Amino acid sequence: MAEILGILARLFARFGPLIATSLIVLVPIGWAYWLYTAIQFGSFTMFFIGILIPLLLIVAPIGLWSLVFGVPEWLMSIFG
Repeated sequence: MAEILGILARLFARFGPLIATSLIVLVPIGWAYWLYTAIQFGSFTMFFIGILIPLLLIVAPIGLWSLVFGVPEWLMSIFG
């Protein structure tokens, strides 16, 4: 068990800063795209959900997914 913990510690030491930097850059991009999509849909509810800080960790990945792969159908059916 100690060996596994050592391996995990080395992995986090090596890739932790990269992951943290990626999150610092990608979360605001996803959040901004969520708000942009809300404006495009004309959905005040979607925009309001986007500006609620506790929901940021939910809307940012969905916004980033939408930016890369397109807006999911379920999102369009709820807010569009």
